[in-house]
Amino acid sequence: MDEHSSSEDLPYKFNGKQFDDETGLYYYGARYMNPMASIWYGVDRLAEKYSQLSSYSYCAGNPIKYVDLKGDSLNMSNVIMMDKYYFSNNLRKITKDLSLITGLNISVSGNYLQYERNTDGSPIYNQGSETARNFLIDIIDGPNIDVFVGQRRSVTPHGQKQVGLSSSQIENFINNTFNLNPATLGWGMTLLHELHHTGSRRKYDRYR
Repeated sequence: MDEHSSSEDLPYKFNGKQFDDETGLYYYGARYMNPMASIWYGVDRLAEKYSQLSSYSYCAGNPIKYVDLKGDSLNMSNVIMMDKYYFSNNLRKITKDLSLITGLNISVSGNYLQYERNTDGSPIYNQGSETARNFLIDIIDGPNIDVFVGQRRSVTPHGQKQVGLSSSQIENFINNTFNLNPATLGWGMTLLHELHHTGSRRKYDRYR
């Protein structure tokens, strides 16, 4: 459905993405999508990983079963929204922890987690765990995973590209940590743990 019944002329419509009046396309951050034909305007930069699929198709041609929020990184929009609603700073805690654990310079751009790169595209890092660093790079450079906050416990829905983080559970871990670095059971480590359950274990095992 291209239009909403609301009388307000909101720029965010289909899948919550911004509609460009001039082109008639939706902006997904990495590419534009034609809502009439359900195809991308531009080739997926990860097309070589999915050679059996058209690099211009949307959700592998099955939008009922799949959703493609951006297609190439960790979507932190729910974390950002919850931070604004509850005046919290969970996103900063996540990026700080991940930077400390991996040695990468982790930031957020357009609601998506990113790492700083050299001009040749290689990651810039300083110490940190090589295993965690390679795993996170694979995740960020891979298919989209949606991160959300608000569950009673941190969880990864079975078979889904989603990660749920429980702020109360994580803060309880941190506050009850003795003689250990709080990051050991903090936001970054919990996120990495849950990401391990999203179906990326085979990649992770390459670095063990």
